[in-house]
Amino acid sequence: MEANTILIKPNQAGTLHSALTALTTAKGSNWGTVVSARSGDTEESWLVDLAVGSNAGQIKVGSTHRSERSAKWNRLLELSHFATASYIGKAALSHVKNLNI
Repeated sequence: MEANTILIKPNQAGTLHSALTALTTAKGSNWGTVVSARSGDTEESWLVDLAVGSNAGQIKVGSTHRSERSAKWNRLLELSHFATASYIGKAALSHVKNLNI
């Protein structure tokens, strides 16, 4: 099976530079990118800024059940007020081969 998306966990990448390099490389290869929080994360929301600033396309932070997750969703809502992009629906998966939606 061929891969088409990468999950970026900055804490596992080791440095912010490594995470950004992975994001840039994946995008240059036409892969989808998902920026992910780690389990037991703090309430700091910089991960959302990384995902939005790098145009990752997707973010994985979990539900709003716990405060560290709510902080990230709240930051995403704050940034949405400045967004000029629109929801593209299924077109987001147009690069995936043999996908029947």
